[in-house]
Amino acid sequence: MAIIYIKGFRKISLLAILLVVFLTSRAQSDLSQSVKNLTLDIGALAHDSMFGREAGTPAELNAARYIEEQFRETGLKPYHNSEKGFLQPFEFGDYSYGECKLTIDGKSFIQSRDFGAIPASANGSVFAGNVIEFNPGLSATEETDVPFGKLILMINLKKLGYTGREGLGKALQEADTIKASALLLYNADQKDFSKRLFSPDSLPASKIPVFYVSKAIAASLTKGDMPPVSIKAEIKRKRKTAYNVIGFMDNGASRTVVIGGHFDHVGVPGNLDPKDGDPNIHNGADDNASGTAAVIELVRQLKTEKGLKYNYMFIAFTAEEKGLFGSAHFCNSDLFKELSVAWMLNLDMVGRFNWNGKKRVLIQGMASSKMWKPLIRNNPSRTMKLVKVKGGPAYSDHYPFLKHGIPVLYFTTGLEKEYHKPADDANLINYEGEAMLIDYMKKLILDIDKGKDPGFRKVNGWQHTKAFIKLFIVR
Repeated sequence: MAIIYIKGFRKISLLAILLVVFLTSRAQSDLSQSVKNLTLDIGALAHDSMFGREAGTPAELNAARYIEEQFRETGLKPYHNSEKGFLQPFEFGDYSYGECKLTIDGKSFIQSRDFGAIPASANGSVFAGNVIEFNPGLSATEETDVPFGKLILMINLKKLGYTGREGLGKALQEADTIKASALLLYNADQKDFSKRLFSPDSLPASKIPVFYVSKAIAASLTKGDMPPVSIKAEIKRKRKTAYNVIGFMDNGASRTVVIGGHFDHVGVPGNLDPKDGDPNIHNGADDNASGTAAVIELVRQLKTEKGLKYNYMFIAFTAEEKGLFGSAHFCNSDLFKELSVAWMLNLDMVGRFNWNGKKRVLIQGMASSKMWKPLIRNNPSRTMKLVKVKGGPAYSDHYPFLKHGIPVLYFTTGLEKEYHKPADDANLINYEGEAMLIDYMKKLILDIDKGKDPGFRKVNGWQHTKAFIKLFIVR
Protein backbone atom coordinates (compact mmCIF):
# COMPACT_ATOMS: atom_id res chain seq x y z
CA MET A 1 0.00 0.00 0.00
CA ALA A 2 1.36 3.40 -0.97
CA ILE A 3 1.33 6.20 1.60
CA ILE A 4 -0.70 9.11 0.25
CA TYR A 5 0.67 12.43 1.52
CA ILE A 6 -2.54 14.44 1.53
CA LYS A 7 -3.22 16.68 4.42
CA GLY A 8 -5.48 15.00 6.97
CA PHE A 9 -5.07 11.51 5.50
CA ARG A 10 -1.49 10.55 6.31
CA LYS A 11 -2.38 9.35 9.80
CA ILE A 12 -5.28 7.28 8.48
CA SER A 13 -3.06 5.66 5.83
CA LEU A 14 -0.43 4.75 8.40
CA LEU A 15 -3.07 3.27 10.68
CA ALA A 16 -4.44 1.28 7.77
CA ILE A 17 -1.01 -0.11 7.01
CA LEU A 18 -0.45 -1.04 10.64
CA LEU A 19 -3.84 -2.72 10.78
CA VAL A 20 -3.15 -4.78 7.65
CA VAL A 21 0.27 -5.77 8.97
CA PHE A 22 -1.24 -6.74 12.32
CA LEU A 23 -4.04 -8.81 10.78
CA THR A 24 -1.67 -10.50 8.33
CA SER A 25 0.77 -11.33 11.12
CA ARG A 26 -2.05 -12.69 13.28
CA ALA A 27 -3.42 -14.84 10.45
CA GLN A 28 0.04 -16.26 9.80
CA SER A 29 0.45 -16.94 13.49
CA ASP A 30 -2.92 -18.73 13.62
CA LEU A 31 -2.00 -20.89 10.61
CA SER A 32 1.37 -21.68 12.17
CA GLN A 33 -0.30 -22.82 15.40
CA SER A 34 -2.80 -24.87 13.41
CA VAL A 35 0.07 -26.60 11.59
CA LYS A 36 1.66 -27.48 14.95
CA ASN A 37 -1.62 -28.88 16.28
CA LEU A 38 -2.27 -30.93 13.16
CA THR A 39 1.27 -32.31 13.19
CA LEU A 40 0.82 -33.53 16.77
CA ASP A 41 -2.68 -34.99 16.31
CA ILE A 42 -2.08 -36.71 12.98
CA GLY A 43 1.29 -37.92 14.22
CA ALA A 44 -0.34 -39.52 17.26
CA LEU A 45 -3.31 -41.09 15.44
CA ALA A 46 -1.22 -42.37 12.53
CA HIS A 47 1.62 -43.70 14.67
CA ASP A 48 2.54 -47.37 14.37
CA SER A 49 1.50 -47.87 18.00
CA MET A 50 -2.13 -47.28 16.93
CA PHE A 51 -1.88 -50.33 14.59
CA GLY A 52 -4.10 -48.76 11.94
CA ARG A 53 -7.08 -48.09 14.27
CA GLU A 54 -9.24 -50.97 13.01
CA ALA A 55 -12.78 -50.75 14.41
CA GLY A 56 -13.51 -53.17 17.23
CA THR A 57 -9.87 -53.60 18.30
CA PRO A 58 -7.98 -52.36 21.39
CA ALA A 59 -6.05 -50.02 19.08
CA GLU A 60 -9.28 -48.33 18.00
CA LEU A 61 -10.23 -47.78 21.64
CA ASN A 62 -6.79 -46.27 22.30
CA ALA A 63 -7.36 -43.85 19.43
CA ALA A 64 -10.82 -43.03 20.80
CA ARG A 65 -9.28 -42.26 24.20
CA TYR A 66 -6.78 -39.93 22.57
CA ILE A 67 -9.56 -38.02 20.78
CA GLU A 68 -11.60 -37.94 23.99
CA GLU A 69 -8.67 -36.32 25.80
CA GLN A 70 -8.28 -33.67 23.08
CA PHE A 71 -11.99 -32.88 23.27
CA ARG A 72 -11.75 -32.54 27.04
CA GLU A 73 -8.70 -30.24 26.82
CA THR A 74 -10.51 -27.94 24.39
CA GLY A 75 -13.32 -27.47 26.90
CA LEU A 76 -15.92 -29.59 25.11
CA LYS A 77 -18.41 -31.46 27.28
CA PRO A 78 -20.20 -34.75 26.76
CA TYR A 79 -23.76 -34.25 25.54
CA HIS A 80 -25.97 -33.60 28.60
CA ASN A 81 -22.77 -34.14 30.65
CA SER A 82 -23.56 -37.83 30.36
CA GLU A 83 -21.99 -40.15 32.90
CA LYS A 84 -20.91 -42.26 29.93
CA GLY A 85 -18.55 -39.48 28.92
CA PHE A 86 -17.57 -38.76 25.36
CA LEU A 87 -17.71 -42.35 24.09
CA GLN A 88 -20.79 -43.77 22.37
CA PRO A 89 -20.38 -47.58 22.28
CA PHE A 90 -22.24 -49.78 19.83
CA GLU A 91 -21.98 -53.27 18.43
CA PHE A 92 -21.40 -54.10 14.80
CA GLY A 93 -20.83 -57.43 13.17
CA ASP A 94 -18.97 -59.17 10.45
CA TYR A 95 -20.68 -62.24 9.09
CA SER A 96 -20.21 -65.02 6.60
CA TYR A 97 -22.59 -67.61 5.23
CA GLY A 98 -22.29 -71.27 5.99
CA GLU A 99 -24.58 -73.84 4.42
CA CYS A 100 -27.84 -72.18 3.34
CA LYS A 101 -30.34 -74.28 1.38
CA LEU A 102 -33.70 -73.79 -0.31
CA THR A 103 -35.59 -76.78 -1.73
CA ILE A 104 -39.04 -76.59 -3.33
CA ASP A 105 -40.85 -79.83 -4.10
CA GLY A 106 -37.51 -81.63 -4.09
CA LYS A 107 -35.72 -79.12 -6.38
CA SER A 108 -32.70 -77.27 -4.96
CA PHE A 109 -31.95 -73.63 -5.77
CA ILE A 110 -28.73 -71.62 -5.87
CA GLN A 111 -27.71 -69.38 -2.99
CA SER A 112 -26.95 -65.73 -3.91
CA ARG A 113 -28.76 -66.14 -7.23
CA ASP A 114 -32.22 -67.49 -6.41
CA PHE A 115 -32.25 -66.80 -2.69
CA GLY A 116 -30.20 -65.71 0.26
CA ALA A 117 -30.51 -65.62 4.03
CA ILE A 118 -30.56 -62.03 5.29
CA PRO A 119 -27.86 -61.40 7.92
CA ALA A 120 -30.50 -60.78 10.61
CA SER A 121 -31.78 -64.33 10.09
CA ALA A 122 -31.61 -66.90 12.85
CA ASN A 123 -29.83 -70.15 12.20
CA GLY A 124 -32.19 -73.08 11.81
CA SER A 125 -34.17 -75.19 9.38
CA VAL A 126 -37.69 -76.19 8.38
CA PHE A 127 -38.29 -79.49 6.53
CA ALA A 128 -41.22 -79.87 4.13
CA GLY A 129 -42.96 -76.74 5.39
CA ASN A 130 -46.20 -75.16 4.21
CA VAL A 131 -45.92 -71.67 2.68
CA ILE A 132 -48.68 -69.16 3.42
CA GLU A 133 -48.86 -65.88 1.41
CA PHE A 134 -49.41 -63.02 3.82
CA ASN A 135 -52.39 -60.71 3.56
CA PRO A 136 -53.70 -58.18 6.10
CA GLY A 137 -55.85 -59.84 8.72
CA LEU A 138 -54.15 -63.23 8.54
CA SER A 139 -54.10 -64.81 12.00
CA ALA A 140 -52.73 -67.93 13.59
CA THR A 141 -56.22 -69.33 14.14
CA GLU A 142 -56.83 -69.47 10.38
CA GLU A 143 -53.90 -71.83 9.90
CA THR A 144 -54.64 -74.50 12.49
CA ASP A 145 -54.39 -77.18 9.84
CA VAL A 146 -50.66 -76.47 9.41
CA PRO A 147 -48.64 -78.69 11.77
CA PHE A 148 -46.61 -76.90 14.41
CA GLY A 149 -43.15 -76.02 13.15
CA LYS A 150 -44.18 -76.26 9.49
CA LEU A 151 -45.63 -72.79 8.81
CA ILE A 152 -43.52 -70.58 6.50
CA LEU A 153 -44.81 -67.05 5.93
CA MET A 154 -44.14 -65.33 2.58
CA ILE A 155 -44.44 -61.53 2.25
CA ASN A 156 -44.48 -59.29 -0.83
CA LEU A 157 -42.68 -56.32 0.72
CA LYS A 158 -43.47 -53.74 -1.93
CA LYS A 159 -47.14 -54.69 -2.26
CA LEU A 160 -47.69 -54.15 1.44
CA GLY A 161 -45.54 -51.03 1.59
CA TYR A 162 -43.08 -52.76 3.88
CA THR A 163 -40.04 -50.79 2.81
CA GLY A 164 -37.16 -49.51 4.84
CA ARG A 165 -35.89 -50.56 8.23
CA GLU A 166 -39.34 -50.23 9.78
CA GLY A 167 -40.88 -52.31 6.99
CA LEU A 168 -38.64 -55.29 7.62
CA GLY A 169 -39.39 -54.95 11.30
CA LYS A 170 -43.12 -55.19 10.48
CA ALA A 171 -42.52 -58.32 8.42
CA LEU A 172 -40.80 -59.97 11.38
CA GLN A 173 -43.70 -58.95 13.64
CA GLU A 174 -46.21 -60.51 11.22
CA ALA A 175 -44.27 -63.77 11.28
CA ASP A 176 -44.17 -63.72 15.06
CA THR A 177 -47.93 -63.02 15.28
CA ILE A 178 -48.90 -66.18 13.42
CA LYS A 179 -46.11 -68.23 15.02
CA ALA A 180 -44.36 -68.89 11.72
CA SER A 181 -41.24 -71.05 11.80
CA ALA A 182 -39.58 -69.24 8.89
CA LEU A 183 -40.07 -66.14 6.74
CA LEU A 184 -39.65 -65.63 2.99
CA LEU A 185 -39.41 -62.06 1.68
CA TYR A 186 -39.54 -60.88 -1.93
CA ASN A 187 -40.03 -57.83 -4.14
CA ALA A 188 -38.20 -55.28 -1.97
CA ASP A 189 -37.93 -51.67 -3.06
CA GLN A 190 -34.54 -51.04 -4.66
CA LYS A 191 -33.86 -48.32 -2.07
CA ASP A 192 -33.91 -50.98 0.63
CA PHE A 193 -30.58 -52.30 -0.57
CA SER A 194 -28.91 -48.87 -0.72
CA LYS A 195 -29.91 -48.35 2.92
CA ARG A 196 -28.04 -51.54 3.94
CA LEU A 197 -31.28 -53.05 5.22
CA PHE A 198 -29.92 -56.52 4.78
CA SER A 199 -26.81 -55.82 6.83
CA PRO A 200 -26.43 -57.53 10.23
CA ASP A 201 -26.85 -54.21 12.02
CA SER A 202 -30.03 -53.03 10.33
CA LEU A 203 -32.39 -55.07 12.48
CA PRO A 204 -32.41 -56.93 15.77
CA ALA A 205 -31.60 -60.59 15.31
CA SER A 206 -34.58 -62.61 14.13
CA LYS A 207 -35.84 -65.60 16.12
CA ILE A 208 -36.51 -67.58 12.94
CA PRO A 209 -34.74 -68.20 9.61
CA VAL A 210 -35.40 -65.39 7.11
CA PHE A 211 -34.73 -65.73 3.38
CA TYR A 212 -35.02 -63.22 0.57
CA VAL A 213 -36.17 -65.00 -2.61
CA SER A 214 -36.40 -63.98 -6.25
CA LYS A 215 -39.71 -62.96 -7.83
CA ALA A 216 -39.57 -66.09 -9.98
CA ILE A 217 -39.45 -68.34 -6.93
CA ALA A 218 -42.23 -66.39 -5.24
CA ALA A 219 -44.37 -66.73 -8.38
CA SER A 220 -43.81 -70.50 -8.48
CA LEU A 221 -45.04 -70.75 -4.90
CA THR A 222 -48.28 -68.92 -5.59
CA LYS A 223 -49.36 -70.96 -8.63
CA GLY A 224 -51.74 -73.80 -7.83
CA ASP A 225 -51.18 -75.89 -4.75
CA MET A 226 -48.29 -74.81 -2.58
CA PRO A 227 -45.49 -77.39 -2.86
CA PRO A 228 -43.54 -78.42 0.25
CA VAL A 229 -40.60 -76.12 0.99
CA SER A 230 -37.48 -76.91 2.99
CA ILE A 231 -34.98 -74.30 4.12
CA LYS A 232 -31.79 -74.24 6.12
CA ALA A 233 -29.99 -71.08 7.31
CA GLU A 234 -26.47 -71.05 8.68
CA ILE A 235 -24.79 -67.68 9.34
CA LYS A 236 -21.55 -67.19 11.23
CA ARG A 237 -21.38 -63.93 13.17
CA LYS A 238 -18.69 -62.14 15.10
CA ARG A 239 -19.92 -59.13 17.04
CA LYS A 240 -17.53 -56.39 18.11
CA THR A 241 -17.85 -53.21 20.18
CA ALA A 242 -16.72 -49.91 18.69
CA TYR A 243 -16.85 -46.33 19.96
CA ASN A 244 -17.89 -43.04 18.41
CA VAL A 245 -16.38 -40.05 20.24
CA ILE A 246 -18.85 -37.19 20.75
CA GLY A 247 -18.26 -33.72 22.21
CA PHE A 248 -20.80 -30.92 22.57
CA MET A 249 -20.52 -27.13 22.46
CA ASP A 250 -23.72 -25.93 24.11
CA ASN A 251 -24.62 -22.40 23.06
CA GLY A 252 -28.16 -22.63 24.40
CA ALA A 253 -29.56 -22.89 20.87
CA SER A 254 -32.52 -24.88 19.61
CA ARG A 255 -30.63 -26.33 16.65
CA THR A 256 -27.29 -28.09 16.33
CA VAL A 257 -24.61 -28.40 13.66
CA VAL A 258 -22.72 -31.71 13.44
CA ILE A 259 -19.04 -31.58 12.41
CA GLY A 260 -17.52 -35.02 11.97
CA GLY A 261 -15.08 -37.39 10.35
CA HIS A 262 -14.17 -41.02 10.90
CA PHE A 263 -11.05 -41.99 12.85
CA ASP A 264 -10.92 -45.73 12.17
CA HIS A 265 -8.84 -47.31 9.42
CA VAL A 266 -8.15 -50.85 8.13
CA GLY A 267 -5.59 -51.94 10.71
CA VAL A 268 -2.99 -54.57 9.84
CA PRO A 269 -4.60 -56.74 7.13
CA GLY A 270 -3.73 -60.40 7.36
CA ASN A 271 -1.75 -60.08 10.59
CA LEU A 272 -3.49 -61.38 13.71
CA ASP A 273 -0.66 -60.37 16.04
CA PRO A 274 0.57 -56.92 14.95
CA LYS A 275 3.79 -55.55 16.39
CA ASP A 276 5.06 -52.00 16.56
CA GLY A 277 6.95 -51.26 13.37
CA ASP A 278 5.19 -53.96 11.33
CA PRO A 279 5.58 -52.89 7.66
CA ASN A 280 1.99 -53.98 6.96
CA ILE A 281 0.44 -51.43 9.35
CA HIS A 282 -2.00 -49.23 7.44
CA ASN A 283 -1.62 -46.04 9.47
CA GLY A 284 -4.20 -44.07 7.51
CA ALA A 285 -2.64 -40.63 8.00
CA ASP A 286 -4.79 -39.04 5.31
CA ASP A 287 -7.57 -41.63 5.65
CA ASN A 288 -8.65 -40.37 8.06
CA ALA A 289 -6.37 -39.12 10.80
CA SER A 290 -6.33 -35.90 8.75
CA GLY A 291 -10.11 -35.47 8.98
CA THR A 292 -10.17 -36.34 12.68
CA ALA A 293 -7.39 -33.84 13.41
CA ALA A 294 -9.32 -31.23 11.42
CA VAL A 295 -12.42 -31.83 13.57
CA ILE A 296 -10.34 -31.34 16.73
CA GLU A 297 -8.73 -28.20 15.30
CA LEU A 298 -12.12 -26.73 14.43
CA VAL A 299 -13.13 -27.23 18.06
CA ARG A 300 -10.11 -25.20 19.16
CA GLN A 301 -10.91 -22.42 16.71
CA LEU A 302 -14.66 -22.21 17.22
CA LYS A 303 -14.59 -22.28 21.02
CA THR A 304 -13.45 -18.65 21.13
CA GLU A 305 -16.30 -17.40 18.94
CA LYS A 306 -19.07 -15.47 20.69
CA GLY A 307 -22.75 -15.16 19.88
CA LEU A 308 -23.09 -18.34 17.80
CA LYS A 309 -26.72 -19.15 17.03
CA TYR A 310 -26.18 -22.92 16.73
CA ASN A 311 -24.93 -25.53 19.15
CA TYR A 312 -22.04 -27.56 17.73
CA MET A 313 -21.58 -31.31 18.09
CA PHE A 314 -18.19 -32.71 17.13
CA ILE A 315 -18.06 -36.43 16.33
CA ALA A 316 -15.20 -38.77 15.51
CA PHE A 317 -17.04 -41.69 13.90
CA THR A 318 -15.75 -45.23 13.83
CA ALA A 319 -16.41 -48.37 11.73
CA GLU A 320 -16.70 -46.20 8.61
CA GLU A 321 -14.34 -48.56 6.82
CA LYS A 322 -16.61 -51.48 7.76
CA GLY A 323 -19.65 -49.85 6.15
CA LEU A 324 -20.54 -46.49 7.77
CA PHE A 325 -21.66 -48.29 10.93
CA GLY A 326 -20.65 -45.50 13.33
CA SER A 327 -22.48 -42.67 11.58
CA ALA A 328 -25.45 -44.92 10.82
CA HIS A 329 -25.65 -45.90 14.49
CA PHE A 330 -25.57 -42.26 15.55
CA CYS A 331 -28.34 -41.33 13.09
CA ASN A 332 -30.51 -44.20 14.37
CA SER A 333 -29.82 -43.45 18.05
CA ASP A 334 -32.01 -41.75 20.64
CA LEU A 335 -29.34 -39.05 20.87
CA PHE A 336 -29.91 -38.06 17.24
CA LYS A 337 -33.68 -38.01 17.81
CA GLU A 338 -33.22 -35.53 20.67
CA LEU A 339 -31.30 -33.12 18.45
CA SER A 340 -32.60 -30.79 15.79
CA VAL A 341 -29.71 -30.99 13.33
CA ALA A 342 -29.45 -27.98 11.00
CA TRP A 343 -26.66 -29.34 8.78
CA MET A 344 -23.65 -31.64 8.80
CA LEU A 345 -20.01 -31.10 7.76
CA ASN A 346 -18.03 -34.24 6.91
CA LEU A 347 -14.21 -34.22 6.70
CA ASP A 348 -12.68 -37.30 5.12
CA MET A 349 -9.17 -37.30 3.63
CA VAL A 350 -8.34 -33.59 3.82
CA GLY A 351 -4.58 -33.85 4.36
CA ARG A 352 -3.10 -34.14 0.87
CA PHE A 353 -3.87 -30.76 -0.67
CA ASN A 354 -2.16 -30.35 -4.06
CA TRP A 355 -1.00 -33.99 -4.08
CA ASN A 356 -1.24 -33.99 -7.89
CA GLY A 357 -0.13 -30.38 -8.37
CA LYS A 358 -3.61 -29.16 -9.28
CA LYS A 359 -4.67 -27.52 -5.98
CA ARG A 360 -8.16 -29.05 -6.11
CA VAL A 361 -10.53 -29.52 -3.19
CA LEU A 362 -13.75 -31.47 -3.72
CA ILE A 363 -16.95 -30.24 -2.05
CA GLN A 364 -19.74 -32.79 -2.24
CA GLY A 365 -23.40 -32.55 -1.26
CA MET A 366 -23.81 -29.16 -2.96
CA ALA A 367 -27.37 -29.94 -4.06
CA SER A 368 -28.54 -30.88 -0.54
CA SER A 369 -29.37 -27.23 0.21
CA LYS A 370 -30.18 -24.33 -2.08
CA MET A 371 -27.96 -22.19 0.17
CA TRP A 372 -24.72 -24.00 -0.65
CA LYS A 373 -24.20 -22.64 -4.17
CA PRO A 374 -24.38 -18.93 -3.21
CA LEU A 375 -22.41 -19.70 -0.03
CA ILE A 376 -19.41 -21.00 -2.00
CA ARG A 377 -19.81 -18.30 -4.65
CA ASN A 378 -19.64 -15.62 -1.94
CA ASN A 379 -16.60 -17.28 -0.35
CA PRO A 380 -14.10 -17.76 -3.18
CA SER A 381 -10.59 -19.02 -2.52
CA ARG A 382 -7.43 -17.55 -4.00
CA THR A 383 -5.34 -20.60 -3.15
CA MET A 384 -7.68 -23.57 -3.76
CA LYS A 385 -9.60 -24.69 -6.85
CA LEU A 386 -13.00 -25.62 -5.41
CA VAL A 387 -14.59 -28.48 -7.37
CA LYS A 388 -18.30 -28.47 -6.57
CA VAL A 389 -20.24 -31.76 -6.78
CA LYS A 390 -24.02 -31.80 -6.50
CA GLY A 391 -24.32 -35.32 -5.11
CA GLY A 392 -23.11 -37.08 -1.99
CA PRO A 393 -22.21 -40.68 -2.86
CA ALA A 394 -22.64 -43.32 -0.18
CA TYR A 395 -19.02 -43.94 0.72
CA SER A 396 -18.47 -41.65 3.72
CA ASP A 397 -20.17 -40.55 6.92
CA HIS A 398 -22.27 -37.75 5.43
CA TYR A 399 -24.50 -40.34 3.75
CA PRO A 400 -26.63 -41.46 6.73
CA PHE A 401 -27.34 -37.79 7.42
CA LEU A 402 -28.48 -37.29 3.82
CA LYS A 403 -30.82 -40.26 4.19
CA HIS A 404 -32.28 -38.61 7.31
CA GLY A 405 -33.00 -35.37 5.48
CA ILE A 406 -30.02 -33.33 6.73
CA PRO A 407 -28.14 -30.93 4.40
CA VAL A 408 -24.46 -31.87 4.15
CA LEU A 409 -21.14 -30.55 2.92
CA TYR A 410 -18.33 -33.07 2.45
CA PHE A 411 -14.76 -31.81 1.93
CA THR A 412 -11.89 -33.96 0.64
CA THR A 413 -8.57 -33.33 -1.09
CA GLY A 414 -8.92 -36.48 -3.16
CA LEU A 415 -7.95 -40.10 -3.53
CA GLU A 416 -4.19 -40.34 -3.95
CA LYS A 417 -2.24 -43.48 -4.92
CA GLU A 418 -1.38 -44.27 -1.25
CA TYR A 419 -5.08 -44.78 -0.42
CA HIS A 420 -5.56 -47.92 1.73
CA LYS A 421 -1.88 -48.78 1.53
CA PRO A 422 0.81 -48.89 4.25
CA ALA A 423 2.43 -45.86 2.57
CA ASP A 424 -0.36 -43.52 3.82
CA ASP A 425 1.88 -42.11 6.55
CA ALA A 426 2.14 -38.80 8.37
CA ASN A 427 5.22 -37.65 6.45
CA LEU A 428 3.09 -37.26 3.29
CA ILE A 429 0.56 -34.87 4.85
CA ASN A 430 0.51 -31.30 3.55
CA TYR A 431 0.08 -29.66 6.95
CA GLU A 432 0.12 -26.09 5.64
CA GLY A 433 -2.47 -27.01 3.01
CA GLU A 434 -4.73 -28.65 5.58
CA ALA A 435 -4.42 -25.65 7.93
CA MET A 436 -5.40 -23.40 5.06
CA LEU A 437 -8.42 -25.59 4.25
CA ILE A 438 -9.52 -25.59 7.91
CA ASP A 439 -9.32 -21.80 7.92
CA TYR A 440 -11.55 -21.70 4.84
CA MET A 441 -14.07 -24.12 6.38
CA LYS A 442 -14.17 -22.08 9.57
CA LYS A 443 -15.16 -19.01 7.54
CA LEU A 444 -17.95 -21.00 5.88
CA ILE A 445 -19.20 -22.26 9.24
CA LEU A 446 -19.34 -18.74 10.67
CA ASP A 447 -21.00 -17.42 7.51
CA ILE A 448 -23.70 -20.11 7.75
CA ASP A 449 -24.13 -19.38 11.46
CA LYS A 450 -25.04 -15.77 10.67
CA GLY A 451 -27.72 -16.65 8.11
CA LYS A 452 -30.91 -18.64 7.81
CA ASP A 453 -31.14 -22.40 8.33
CA PRO A 454 -29.83 -24.13 5.20
CA GLY A 455 -32.96 -26.24 4.63
CA PHE A 456 -32.80 -29.71 3.06
CA ARG A 457 -33.22 -30.49 -0.61
CA LYS A 458 -33.28 -34.11 -1.78
CA VAL A 459 -30.14 -35.02 -3.65
CA ASN A 460 -29.20 -37.92 -5.91
CA GLY A 461 -26.05 -39.51 -4.54
CA TRP A 462 -24.27 -39.63 -7.92
CA GLN A 463 -25.29 -36.31 -9.41
CA HIS A 464 -22.55 -34.50 -11.27
CA THR A 465 -20.16 -37.45 -11.39
CA LYS A 466 -17.90 -35.80 -13.99
CA ALA A 467 -16.13 -33.74 -11.33
CA PHE A 468 -15.94 -36.78 -9.06
CA ILE A 469 -14.21 -38.85 -11.74
CA LYS A 470 -11.90 -35.96 -12.59
CA LEU A 471 -10.72 -35.56 -9.03
CA PHE A 472 -10.50 -39.19 -7.95
CA ILE A 473 -9.61 -41.10 -11.08
CA VAL A 474 -7.69 -38.76 -13.40
CA ARG A 475 -4.15 -38.23 -12.13
